[in-house]
Amino acid sequence: MKVPFVDLKLQYQTYKTEIDKAISDVISETAFIGGSGNKYVQQFEYEFAAYLGLKNVITCANGTDSLEILLEAYGIGVGDEVIVPALSWISSSEAVGRSGAKPVFVDICEDTLLLNPDLIETKINKNTKAIMPVHLYGNPVNMEPIMQLAAKYNLINQNRKDSQGLCFLGKIKYIDFIKAHLGENKGLIIDIDTNLAVGEHKGLWFHTIGQRQGIGLSGGPWYV
Repeated sequence: MKVPFVDLKLQYQTYKTEIDKAISDVISETAFIGGSGNKYVQQFEYEFAAYLGLKNVITCANGTDSLEILLEAYGIGVGDEVIVPALSWISSSEAVGRSGAKPVFVDICEDTLLLNPDLIETKINKNTKAIMPVHLYGNPVNMEPIMQLAAKYNLINQNRKDSQGLCFLGKIKYIDFIKAHLGENKGLIIDIDTNLAVGEHKGLWFHTIGQRQGIGLSGGPWYV
């Protein structure tokens, strides 16, 4: 049985009409480049700024570029160190390396596979300038202890917003939050070729809340 690493087709089918129209409009107007002079880029920057509650947003070609620009803007370079998770997309450490600084890897939590806050402090020294947590797999990093460390050692990102459209759920873990509010519905994993049960899934009702508002809870909207 083949299990896809990620099902982009399902994601595409969910928004097919909207995506197809957006692509068609860009192609029909050959609006492939132009930066802020491109009306589609302008529209995105305006809408994204409004979403974040900011006056301005400047788009980049990709996330790696944005990290490099951010590091340069903070003056991070040769002789500096930036703490990054040991498990992440290559852009995290690559951007640090390209800035001239040294990426310092910190191990992950076994249950979330995200940066382990308990292991960070031993890696901080006089050359440490920032901690770069990465949210992955539908889980946000436990930011409270990380921000406390950033403040304690006067790191440059101590007062910065951490992620677009993401709020933290206090001390409750994401998985417990989902269980409490969305419930569980266990079921069988079926081999599509043989139609035989090959295992049982935990049955949590996972939702891609990251880019969408809320799940109807009081005190929201919630983003995770």
